[in-house]
Amino acid sequence: MKKTYISWELLNGAIFKIVSQMQMGGYKPDHVVGVANGGIPGARCISDIIKCPMSDIHWSFIDADVQDLDKLDKYIFMIAEGKKLLFVDDIVDSGKTLKSLKEALGIPGFTPMTTKPHPLVHFAALYYNYAQQDASVDYIGNLINRDTYHDWLVFPWEDDYIEPKEVELEQDVTVIYNKKSS
Repeated sequence: MKKTYISWELLNGAIFKIVSQMQMGGYKPDHVVGVANGGIPGARCISDIIKCPMSDIHWSFIDADVQDLDKLDKYIFMIAEGKKLLFVDDIVDSGKTLKSLKEALGIPGFTPMTTKPHPLVHFAALYYNYAQQDASVDYIGNLINRDTYHDWLVFPWEDDYIEPKEVELEQDVTVIYNKKSS
């Protein structure tokens, strides 16, 4: 499968698009939640820009063992207290993970494909596949269409993006990471 390596510059652009969309819509979360693993770097950047706390949740549709129910309960409690939460993921590809997370949050009248934003809980994706029909998001960094674009997206924090190279500095050895060639 062909791979596309996403640069930090592209990601910064996606992050600022999301923050801009939030500001234009008047939404300021009390807490940002990164959907692990890929959503954590974007969530961290967004939380730093808007100056609010950030945490994570390990959640996977494919692997039920990767569903952090303790943290889910924490976020459900925060919503019940009236806190605004922004969930961030790196990519909504099939939409199944996000759909599963939205269903697990159990917000009445809140369906995975709802187009009207919930007053408290919003979702953002750095990359969003608009060809899928399982889950919508409130904020999008970049759009992709998986019906026509099939490259595997490799993000800078993924193992496939970097390859270690040993460089000797005097008597110490350190590891410097460079982007792999495609």
